[in-house]
Amino acid sequence: SNSNAESLEKENNNGDFLNREKICITGNRDIVEKGLRGNNTEESLEKGLCSSDDGEYVGQQEKLEDTADQLKKQGLPPLVVSDILEAIPISKRTKPNFKQLVSLVSFLQTMDMEIDRIPVLIRSAPFMYQRDPILHLEPKIVYLETLGIARKDMCRLILKYPYSLYRPMKVIQTQIEFLRSLSLDDEQLQKIIKKSPLAFRLDAETHLQPRLEFLKSLGLFPNDVKKAVLNNSRILSMTTDKLKKTADYLQGLGFQVGTEELSKVILRCGSVTCETLQEGLKNLSMVGLSEQEVETLLIRLPIVLSRKRTDTNSKFKFLVEEMNRMPNEILSCPVFLMLSLDKRIKPRYQALSRWKMEKQVTREYSLSYIFLPSDKVLSSRFPGINLKSGG
Repeated sequence: SNSNAESLEKENNNGDFLNREKICITGNRDIVEKGLRGNNTEESLEKGLCSSDDGEYVGQQEKLEDTADQLKKQGLPPLVVSDILEAIPISKRTKPNFKQLVSLVSFLQTMDMEIDRIPVLIRSAPFMYQRDPILHLEPKIVYLETLGIARKDMCRLILKYPYSLYRPMKVIQTQIEFLRSLSLDDEQLQKIIKKSPLAFRLDAETHLQPRLEFLKSLGLFPNDVKKAVLNNSRILSMTTDKLKKTADYLQGLGFQVGTEELSKVILRCGSVTCETLQEGLKNLSMVGLSEQEVETLLIRLPIVLSRKRTDTNSKFKFLVEEMNRMPNEILSCPVFLMLSLDKRIKPRYQALSRWKMEKQVTREYSLSYIFLPSDKVLSSRFPGINLKSGG
């Protein structure tokens, strides 16, 4: 009715009522949650809990109410409590363990996980609230902490690959031992798990070992493989077939197995697909670079080939038409293609143009001298340059 709607709107405006309506369809059941009152969760759940026609699920009401109260006592805001309960599927085939759910949420809080991420995790990995976190998670957390891995990085790992820490401890230890076999120290190990959690998630024997063996077959020495894992850890996420396809394509361009040139390209762009390389090479050829110049650029910074065609073309166009430079000048500063045209290249070029006009300077400066240093360093190179106005 209109009066009820006005009442709800009034309560919402006063901040006393979370005016929400969400429908979660789980198998044979619809849960329609109308809202959670700050001090009246029981009433809200009673109104929001809908059972099937035979009334089979009405018995879950008390468990939901009790769970909501416990979560609120743990300091969770009503909105987060609502999201957590909404993430729990209840049907004839699923009977959630509410006790373990409360225990899991409490454990994740001790991990300093952001509270708004907890419902997201529960929704994506429902198996987690069916298992005791003290038994299944805590031993792994303690073990990884002995390696110096921060809890925030473990939270990131859990959110992205929830199952990774539910594997047997022996499997996790084998994973760590494999990564250590690459002569990685604790700090380097932390870096890999932080930047490429998939390297920790993938099984060492069936996934990582074959990929690294293939890299060695291309002529990469153990230290080269270590560099590849550290500087481009996404290479571990590439299947052996994709790595082989990329390597075959590079060999078709003239790169020989066992040479330093092939090693450099593989180390720097091993995670770039063959299709992306083909498209990138085509783009560079279209902007005026010779075949030899494209190959040189490929060796120096192959990741530039992953840039979109429009992005690459717009930067070359600015380089040639606005800056009056030759396309092959990019070879001395390939990172130029990785910089933002609107936030870095244009503003700096325009600021330098004004500075040269004011100082009556005619000298041309290299791309790396202009675009690579920080604003502070650039200001010291060109005293009085104004990087904030214009552009």
